[in-house]
Amino acid sequence: MLTVLFFLPSLSVGGAERVFVRLANHLDRSLFSPAMAVVKGPGPFAAHLRPDVEIFNCACCNHATAPWPIVRLLRQLRPDAVVCTHTHLNILMAGLRPFIPRQTALIGRESTIVSRHLELDSWKNVMIPAARLLYPLFDILVCQSSEMRQDVINTFRMAPRNICVIPNPAPVPPEAPLSPVAADGRVRLLAVGNLAPAKGYDLLLAAMACLNDSFHLRIAGDGRPEEKERLQRAAQALGVASRVEFLGAVSQPDRLMAASDLLVLSSAYEGFPNVLLEAGCQGLPVVTIVGLGGVSEVVTQGITGLVVTERTPESLARAVEQASRTPFDRAAIRAAVQKKFDISVVAARYGEVITNATHYRRARG
Repeated sequence: MLTVLFFLPSLSVGGAERVFVRLANHLDRSLFSPAMAVVKGPGPFAAHLRPDVEIFNCACCNHATAPWPIVRLLRQLRPDAVVCTHTHLNILMAGLRPFIPRQTALIGRESTIVSRHLELDSWKNVMIPAARLLYPLFDILVCQSSEMRQDVINTFRMAPRNICVIPNPAPVPPEAPLSPVAADGRVRLLAVGNLAPAKGYDLLLAAMACLNDSFHLRIAGDGRPEEKERLQRAAQALGVASRVEFLGAVSQPDRLMAASDLLVLSSAYEGFPNVLLEAGCQGLPVVTIVGLGGVSEVVTQGITGLVVTERTPESLARAVEQASRTPFDRAAIRAAVQKKFDISVVAARYGEVITNATHYRRARG
């Protein structure tokens, strides 16, 4: 049986945290003995772990104080494999490779387009060279999309054979009943994501200006007050303010999705947006843009949604209009996404990667 230590900054609320908790809970117990370690925490997600998943807390204030506690813990536990996530922790863990027990396989998991993410980092002049130097020290790096994998190959010069693609598992929200078409003829569009420039809401608002008055948009997501005010002013200037509603943070987006006609994803870049899986689990068709991470894995053209080839308001508006006339089978979308991205399938793929990495590490002596 292989001992596997999942390593996170904390177990506070977040997409990567949710994925690691579900992986630890679903790994085959006849093959793996999982545990969880955090830099600080543990956090609210600890309550969702199975009782047999032990939690180790390094109790550090931040990553800068974490190296020695991490090394000490790994030397004490001597796990067969460590699986870590989040770019900053990945860089730190790869840098500690010379001090980690030699037989421990080191597996990183990326959750974003790393080059774009680090370009926005205030320490980018340090982090980008560090990632280029250290990422090749991972035995395996897991990416959630083919776009993410290609970015790592191009930017950090990792050998392609050491990078694999495993998508996130589909969430398991309660299946809200699918609501009928709006009685007043409105087309109910939904966008979900933080109010940040990377989410491309300027493009979406400009596309709304190209659509007739039957199209209404709700944006579920919070952000800095000044960004929300800027987007509201943009909607006013475009003459679409009466058809755009800013909902703020929403704790149960599944109900919003079940009561919408289309999800529109207009981001400038994405690693693997969980919102695509969340929409699929509610049978909600998607309109999005080619080249975003995860789109090729989740969206089947004409079946689960439409993918735009040009990043312009006019192209996005045309696709939204076409999708609104397409008789998508929402029950079929829901079934297809839940089957393809079921946690048992994803956990089994992680199990294969962990097994292969540990065997490779042992073979090297």
